[in-house]
Amino acid sequence: MPDVLPLSRFLLPVDDSEPSRRGVSCAGCLAAALGARVEEICLLHVVQGHYLSQHMENVDFRVEEVLQSEAMRQVREHRLAEAVAPVLAQAEQELRRLGVQGMVHRRVEAGAPPDQIARVALDGGYSTIVMGRSWGSLAWETLLGDFTLSLLHRPHAATLYMAGQEVLENERCLLPRVLVPLDGSPHSEAALREAAALASASPRRVEEIVLLRVIDPARFEKQPAGKAEEEAREIVARGCRLLAAAAIPEAKVATAVRSGAPAEIILETAAQERSTLILMGRRGRSAWRDLVMGGVSTEVLQRCQEPTIAIVSAASPS
Repeated sequence: MPDVLPLSRFLLPVDDSEPSRRGVSCAGCLAAALGARVEEICLLHVVQGHYLSQHMENVDFRVEEVLQSEAMRQVREHRLAEAVAPVLAQAEQELRRLGVQGMVHRRVEAGAPPDQIARVALDGGYSTIVMGRSWGSLAWETLLGDFTLSLLHRPHAATLYMAGQEVLENERCLLPRVLVPLDGSPHSEAALREAAALASASPRRVEEIVLLRVIDPARFEKQPAGKAEEEAREIVARGCRLLAAAAIPEAKVATAVRSGAPAEIILETAAQERSTLILMGRRGRSAWRDLVMGGVSTEVLQRCQEPTIAIVSAASPS
């Protein structure tokens, strides 16, 4: 499948929850700001298996015939008509209210939500997944399968936007102040290119892009004095050159080099800069490795509730 233009094809998982409504608001504000760049928005509802199991006791069937039975067909149709269709219709109505002009279509799948969302994103070549997120303990969500966290560890090439709490309070809060932590890797460069695409497509909405390089003392304690700072400033300078090549005005770009634990510094900087969007590279590590070893992006996701956070993929999965 050829590379997809970033921020061009949106996959928007929806249900009747508050995080889903935040995701719809986030997608609507983002797509309206990007205008014609957004070719398509797919509203996806995943019917989970537990819904059908609740109705099994009312169905007279043999196990091998259940999925093909008339009773099961009626259960599915009732579910779609009474519960799913109104959710999809309301989501599309909200997108139009927020100013989305392009194509919006609806899709229903059955199964485990993280698996189905990742499959549709990969098979459909979607550039962007937008959804809300809930907050709880890291161990609980990682081990029991929080949908948004689980998606970070599925094989897809889409950037995952996770709407913060500010989205419902202020529909314009997504784009003005963007924070991009950099570490010199292709992953962080992909996040920077996403920021450049946003600023190019919606120059009036993006007010400032802050490039942040965090020097982790634990990693550089055996390095010669000044080497870490020199490397950090070169990483930030390369980021500035990339934005300049994308015709982003210099006045909109700020830089910072700070020392400390990466997640802590990112959180502090986001608060100080009143960041509305944090763009971070996606490394594709396993959920268990993130839980045990401490993934920076996972920690930021768990502790930073107000801004929207986007995890950007550097390349298509193999």
